[in-house]
This record gives sequence, structure tokens and C-alpha cells, in this order.
Amino acid sequence: MPRKLGGWLWLFVIVTAAVITHLDRWHYDTLKGTQDIYYLWQEGQRLLNWENPYARVLLGNMSENQKYSTYFPVFYLLSSLTQLLGLKDYAHWIYFWRSIFLIFNIGIGSLLFGIFARRQLWVLACFSACFWLFNRWTIYVTKVAHIDFMPIFFLVLSLIIFRQHQWIALLLFSLSLGIKQIAIFLAPVYLIWVWQSTQKRKLQTLVWAAVGDRQYPPSHVTAFHCLECRRLEQIYFIFC
Repeated sequence: MPRKLGGWLWLFVIVTAAVITHLDRWHYDTLKGTQDIYYLWQEGQRLLNWENPYARVLLGNMSENQKYSTYFPVFYLLSSLTQLLGLKDYAHWIYFWRSIFLIFNIGIGSLLFGIFARRQLWVLACFSACFWLFNRWTIYVTKVAHIDFMPIFFLVLSLIIFRQHQWIALLLFSLSLGIKQIAIFLAPVYLIWVWQSTQKRKLQTLVWAAVGDRQYPPSHVTAFHCLECRRLEQIYFIFC
């Protein structure tokens, strides 16, 4: 028990240091060079004016970067909702969302800590949380107020609870994609996990056979299948 308590105290220390570090980056002016977050605020304004944020894609010449709407609509809707609730001024709007992003950022670090803490791997737990919260990319995302922390949080949480709550995990994965398509490359992994968790394997076998017949020599199909399944099982074990 003392060791477990000490481990969670380390998380408190890490989170406190992370909050101080990331708050120090809030002074950066996101209008300088005009960061993506400013255009997300603009898309929220367009929605309030009953304008389709994706219409500019069809009207533009596509030869110049006009910051077209390329994300799925979840954050555009959230941007519009917060402005509808009174945060129409950009300065107040960005301050509110910086606070939300910080919460999700700390949440990611805490989830990574918890993955290893529940296995009593306290050194790895502290390392994973510190690696996430203090790496250069994470601090940069805080500085420019990108929305990446929100989809990553829902992705990591989805991976963690997949075994116990499959449908909730899939909904969280969908929400992650709806905010930003960071996790799109994991969609095939989720499909395979769902197939493996059901008793009807005919479709899975058919797909693997079709892929193997077209792309690999017959003698290598089984070996390839085993290798890929082994990799997926390793990912599944780490998170679940």
C-alpha cells in the first residue's frame, strides 16, 4: 500500500509540474502566422450564420492553401456552440479552449500512467506520463492551441476499455475521428479486434484468404496471418 500511495503521489507531482509548464506557453499569440485554431473559430462563426463550412472547398481553386475545412464536423459544432453561449470574442474563446485542451492533455498523461500503474510498473508509469507531458511536440501543441489532445484522449481511453466495454470503446473511437482524423490508421486494427471477439469468423477468414491469394505466395499466407495477429495481440495486451 505505501508503494502504491507513493506511485500516485508521483503522478500528482508530475501533473503539477506539467500544468505549470504548459500554462507558461499560453502567452503565445495564436493570431501570429495565423494558427489553425483561429480558422476553427471562424468556422464556428460561419455555422452561426447558417453557412456550410465545407462549401468553400467546392468554391475554391484548390491550388492555394485557403485553410479549407478538412476535419469532420464535431469541433466545428463545438466551436459554434461555445460562441452561441457567449464566447464570441476570439480572446475569450481561445482562453476557454486552452483550458479544455489542458484538461485533455493532463488526462492523456494520467491514462498512460494508469496503464502501467495497474500492473505495479511504477517506473514505466512515471516515464510514460513524463514522456507525454514534457515532450517537445506536446508542448508545441499547447503553445499553438491545436485540438489534437481531444481526439488522442478519446483514442487512448477507447483502447483501454475495449475489452470490457467494446461498444463504448467504438463510440469513443468514432468521437475521436469526429474531432480530428488522427486515429484513422487504427480503423483496420479495430475491425480485426471486433472480428476476433465474435464467434463468426467466416468473413474474417474470407478476407484474409482473399488478401493472401492476391498479394502473397500460398506458402506465406499462414505465416503472414500469424505474424499480424501476434502484433495486434501485443497492442491489445498493453492497453487492455
